Amino acid sequence: MPSEEYYFNFLLNSGLSKVEINKLVQEQIDKMKGLINEETALFIIAKDKGLNIEENKKLASSEKDITIGSIDEGKHNINVVGRIVEFIEVRDFNRKDGTKGYYSWFWIKDMTGEIKVVLWDDRAKYVEQEAFKENELVRILNGQVKRNRDSVIEIHIGNRGDIEFSPTDVDYNKFPLIDHLQASLLRFPNTSWL
Repeated sequence: MPSEEYYFNFLLNSGLSKVEINKLVQEQIDKMKGLINEETALFIIAKDKGLNIEENKKLASSEKDITIGSIDEGKHNINVVGRIVEFIEVRDFNRKDGTKGYYSWFWIKDMTGEIKVVLWDDRAKYVEQEAFKENELVRILNGQVKRNRDSVIEIHIGNRGDIEFSPTDVDYNKFPLIDHLQASLLRFPNTSWL
């Protein structure tokens, strides 16, 4: 079941009518000035209503969490938890068919390593949400592992993938807060910060 339909049914089961849900969705999209899609709006509404959607959402994924250090090429639909180290704003590009696409990326870190996560189209706009910030713990759901042009492995999230913010079933002590200057120096050792 697509996430959008799942969230809609989840809200229906909470006692809201279809008319109420559609009205709330449009209000949320207007509030975010069109930067989110209906699926994201439905998720935000569920969170605002205090509904515990995270556990149900986790169960909707077919995979268990893996560590960043165990990620290898060719894995599909992986789930991985890590802290956001840093990220870039949304950027756009022109597709071959003339339509506009969007992307952004961020780095996550766990106790075994660090990896770049690339977000596409509607998912790219996650970096503009208030919940998206450095040191926030996130779970990548159904990520696709690919090699970039430099043959470095990274995770891609398109329409079939998603992000769970502040997962409730994770031991936060296993994910220490990140010293951003130290993380940048490790990633870019030849850069002068003075």
